[in-house]
Amino acid sequence: MAFTTASPSCNSKQRKDMFILECLGLPGEITSATVGQFLNRRQNTLILAKVY
Repeated sequence: MAFTTASPSCNSKQRKDMFILECLGLPGEITSATVGQFLNRRQNTLILAKVY
């Protein structure tokens, strides 16, 4: 699942902020994981949440 959001603006060249979400299946004790990545003009943040 992925979606893109942006603030309303008249400038069509403005870069949009993106939020990407992926579900992963991993072997062993971890049954699933979610990776979230938030991209904007100032930072690139990666979030990993694990389910045991």
